[in-house]
Amino acid sequence: MQILFLNCTLKNSSDTSNTRALCDDVASVYTNEYDAQAEVIRISDYHVPPGVASRMSDEDEWPDILEKIKSADIIIVATPIWIGNISSLAQRVFERLEGTYAEGDDETGQYPLYNKVGAALITGTEDGGHFCAKTINFCLYRFGCTIPAGADCYWV
Repeated sequence: MQILFLNCTLKNSSDTSNTRALCDDVASVYTNEYDAQAEVIRISDYHVPPGVASRMSDEDEWPDILEKIKSADIIIVATPIWIGNISSLAQRVFERLEGTYAEGDDETGQYPLYNKVGAALITGTEDGGHFCAKTINFCLYRFGCTIPAGADCYWV
């Protein structure tokens, strides 16, 4: 089982991130208790321009991230709360996933995220955890993910 965490903190890898710490805590449960493989991608470390296509330019690093998303069994979007909402990078992830609508499977016609499991991790210092979880899980559901009961965790 392959779990992919999309860490949408606004901080670069050189900075400490509570969102990364929560990703690591959850990843350790999957790797230690279920013998799964987990990877955390910090979106801020990549050149991911705005847009609603799978490739926006030759410098766009989203296609590499998208391939990892497509090969994962579980996709967990992690974000800090900013003014009661998901981070701008989490929003960008969902905007870019919009491009997958044109990439349906040739055999079934389903979207590339169809039948993957989705979940949300949220960190922050203000109220908004429930709203952010709702937003993330709805977006993942819209792109074809299965959202199990209780598929969110927030550390506020």
